[in-house]
Amino acid sequence: MMTVQFILFFILGIVTTAFIVILLCPAVWRYALFLSYKAIRETGIPPSLQEGEDAHRSLRVQYAIELCRLEEKLKAEQDAHARCRISLDAARERVHALSELERSYTTLQNKLERNSQLLGDLQKKSSQEQQYKSIQLKSKNRHSTLTRKAKVDKKVLRALRNDIKSMAAMIAAQVAENDEPTSPINRLTNYFGDEKSLATLIRHFIQKKKLKRNG
Repeated sequence: MMTVQFILFFILGIVTTAFIVILLCPAVWRYALFLSYKAIRETGIPPSLQEGEDAHRSLRVQYAIELCRLEEKLKAEQDAHARCRISLDAARERVHALSELERSYTTLQNKLERNSQLLGDLQKKSSQEQQYKSIQLKSKNRHSTLTRKAKVDKKVLRALRNDIKSMAAMIAAQVAENDEPTSPINRLTNYFGDEKSLATLIRHFIQKKKLKRNG
């Protein structure tokens, strides 16, 4: 009797346990599904095919957007690189032009220095030439002045010489008149026939005195 009761209680416990398990299975299943979905979401695996396709399309859209953004960024970088190369080429050309200008400036500066030296030499030469011309002009003026003075002096000397010659002729004529019988002046004046000589003047004065004395 006790054995039958024990078996019945055992069967009742099993049935009760099975009933409780059957009652708790949906909740446990839902909780298990929740944990599974949570684990799947954490791992990034889509729980269904539709969600996987949606996720795939979303990834493709994100990839396309990112690709477009990267292409635009690459294009902008290429444009910036092209602008930098253009700027670099322009800077190189400017540097080359500046170097050419610097060489030209150095050449022009050297030429200017040489021209300034030549100009200084020419100015010195011109000043020397002007001084030489002024000296020549002064010497010409002095020469002309001295020439005029010499001409005047020659005229004065000639006149003085003529006066002295006339005075000497008059004195000689007076001496010849005083010593007429024995004076050698008359004989000396007869030997010289030059009209401009002193003897001719003496003879002329002697003849004048004779004419005055006879007249």
